[in-house]
Amino acid sequence: MANRFFEGAVHAASYAKFRPQPPASLIDRVLTFLKEKYQGPFTAAIDVGCGSGQSTHILSPHFTSVTGLDISQAQITEATKLGTGTNVFFKVSGAEKLPFSECSLQLVTAGQACHWFDLPKFYEEVDRILVPGGVLALYGYAFPQPIYGDLTEKLYDIINYVYSKELGPYWGTKITMVDDEYGTVQTPFPTKLRCMKKTRVATGEVVVKMLMLLIAIKSSAYLTQVIQG
Repeated sequence: MANRFFEGAVHAASYAKFRPQPPASLIDRVLTFLKEKYQGPFTAAIDVGCGSGQSTHILSPHFTSVTGLDISQAQITEATKLGTGTNVFFKVSGAEKLPFSECSLQLVTAGQACHWFDLPKFYEEVDRILVPGGVLALYGYAFPQPIYGDLTEKLYDIINYVYSKELGPYWGTKITMVDDEYGTVQTPFPTKLRCMKKTRVATGEVVVKMLMLLIAIKSSAYLTQVIQG
């Protein structure tokens, strides 16, 4: 049973050491989309479920202020240790009550995290805090496929066995949203376009990751969902 094991100090330290940073191409796509919908200055962004902060710090060159939020104090402690930007801040907070005023943010992101949220409550908060034309970007990474010559298939089988058989009982039911590539994520938004993108990410050895990116645009009255690859 997966009861928020990620909150502990040991687990948080492992996140800091091993969790991959989102590729720059993904962030560029999100920002390009935001620029198409919002013409004002990029003053503030938040990263919800930030974990150890890799997905937060990558936003810092693009906004006056970036805040990472996580329900775990241990994760926030690890994120603060990265210390890569004077405009990056971290707070302990859940996703269902975000500590920001109405219409105060241009971007809300959640990297490999939204499947743990109470999504209806999260969407209400996002609608409250985003400026008109602001963007919500939800993304994740699917099961990694190592590439290592003739051993590629065997390595994949080993990793898949550990993931699905040995660790399977501990994931809980919400992990199926990731396994289904966010295809089962239920939203109140009418317009949908789903696309996957293969990206090679170097983490010592080269790993092929399948990235899932969902971008939602806030109009004056509601969020219209668009998913871009």
